[in-house]
Amino acid sequence: MSKILGLLNLLAGIPGQIYRLSEWTYNFLPEKLKIVIISVFVTSIMFTLIAYSGFQVDRAVYPTNPVNKFFEQKENANLSENNKGALLYMAAVHQLRKEMDTSLGWCPNDKALNPFSHLDNRCQRQLGVRHGARRAVIALSEEITKVGEDEHPLTKAAHEGISSSPYRWAWMGLFEGSTEEEYENAIAKLDKFTQLVIDNDNLDQPKKLVDIRSTDFVTIIDIIADEKRGFLQEPYGKLTARNNEILYFKLDDTVYYAAGSALVARDLLVALKSAYPEDLDRGGMFNLDVAIDALSAAGRYNPYWISRGADDSMPKDHRAKVQQYMSDAIKYLTKFRDSLRT
Repeated sequence: MSKILGLLNLLAGIPGQIYRLSEWTYNFLPEKLKIVIISVFVTSIMFTLIAYSGFQVDRAVYPTNPVNKFFEQKENANLSENNKGALLYMAAVHQLRKEMDTSLGWCPNDKALNPFSHLDNRCQRQLGVRHGARRAVIALSEEITKVGEDEHPLTKAAHEGISSSPYRWAWMGLFEGSTEEEYENAIAKLDKFTQLVIDNDNLDQPKKLVDIRSTDFVTIIDIIADEKRGFLQEPYGKLTARNNEILYFKLDDTVYYAAGSALVARDLLVALKSAYPEDLDRGGMFNLDVAIDALSAAGRYNPYWISRGADDSMPKDHRAKVQQYMSDAIKYLTKFRDSLRT
């Protein structure tokens, strides 16, 4: 027992010995060397804090991306045909609107703050969102909307606003607007159109501005997942590229680009499902639900590190995980579309 107490006393005295040794060493060192050591220590702490903060910003954990409850409401099935069309447009640009409303705003054109694109996860997600929203809005405006004028707000929003370059700097907007201005104007034009659609239903003789036929359900699925025209195919193709075809530091770009596109597709499908439950039931809701779940999984996939992984290597192949989510979504949407055709 006495030996144990002696050992405990010895261990208890170690911190004091370390402190006295460090104090003696500090007093023994020249003043200039002390300044150098303190400067290095403080600089290291500051660099660590800055790097950690940047890492947290870059992890793309905000904004969180649950399904908007408005797009899920069962009451959407009772909306007029015009209002159902407005709902689809709102869903198509919902993620783009969220990205523009974040505290850091649009990221891909912020080269002054991020010259080497090290904090690029948010940027790639936003580029994926822009890719999906642009393709969806253009297709919807051409397929389901009765608008023929080139100067119509919807046409301008689809073919000019959202189609603008995502890399245009604000200070370059001497003769044309920055990316933020173009996208905000496009969203405002879409809001103007949706409000026009809603107000039109209150008229004594409302016009049919949106016309969604049974064949248009197939068209909307094709916009998302078709092998030739679906906007999910581009991000999916980047995920399936062979390891020797993509640089290591570009691996995360493919994952977050796919996440952005997947979120746009998910919102559009959820809104479509809530607005036309009976019409879509013949396609097999199970297939649609599995596809939506897979797209949600791709959209929230956010590991601390994206590794390459190959064959029997210890590191995980993170691209393969997201590739599987996207593959499942495309596969079940294809089944759903084929069932709608029969």
